[in-house]
Amino acid sequence: MSKYPHYLIDIRSPFENFNVSDFIKCADEAVDDCLSKGRIPVVSGGSAYYFKHFVYGLSDAPACNPEVRSEVEHMLEDKGLDYLYSELERVDSVSAQRIGRNNTNRIKRALEVHMQSGRPLSSFRIPDIPRDKYDFKAFALFRDRDELVGRIRSRLDAMFDNGIIEEIDTLKRIGLTLENQSMNSIGYKEFFLYDDLNVIRQAIAMNTIHYSKRQMTFFRSLQSKRLPIKWIRLGSNRSYDRI
Repeated sequence: MSKYPHYLIDIRSPFENFNVSDFIKCADEAVDDCLSKGRIPVVSGGSAYYFKHFVYGLSDAPACNPEVRSEVEHMLEDKGLDYLYSELERVDSVSAQRIGRNNTNRIKRALEVHMQSGRPLSSFRIPDIPRDKYDFKAFALFRDRDELVGRIRSRLDAMFDNGIIEEIDTLKRIGLTLENQSMNSIGYKEFFLYDDLNVIRQAIAMNTIHYSKRQMTFFRSLQSKRLPIKWIRLGSNRSYDRI
């Protein structure tokens, strides 16, 4: 970070929500700033969902209505996430299956769209052509599974060695809970779900391993003639194999 300028780090309070539309707006501003300085911006990270919409843009579903969002939030508080998911299954089974029952923010968004428009989110067109704002070059990095799992566990050890427990204690002390979007990411939410540190460590490790598998599946689904992805093998068997 001292060698290369980084963007979109520490730009929100953990009490604030941040959605994919916010990300695209901020990322566009960051990329434009890089280009104005004659630099090549690199959009890097783990959220394939955000990456997809940065490349292709958002669907033509209606923008969020604050009143409808507030109503959905009250439903969540009063009846819980399982109830919201059952409602989504009833009105939009396609989106429910696509999202899964544990993604709170996307479940809320799908219900908001249906309540606001009377149409299921899955009925709105999702762009399948990269935005012409940029000339995208896509690369996906991968490792052999055993090596990847080993690095995930080493990273987890480093998190605990470098103060994750103290960080969580501070976050809890200032009032953050699982009701806050920022606390629902892997590596944070487990501290709110379990009390035993060994259980927490194991849960973080397994959730990260499963997430990495979903990432690979998602990025493969993005491969198209309009967005060719160069797959690059890292680690001891380093090569430029395509998978």
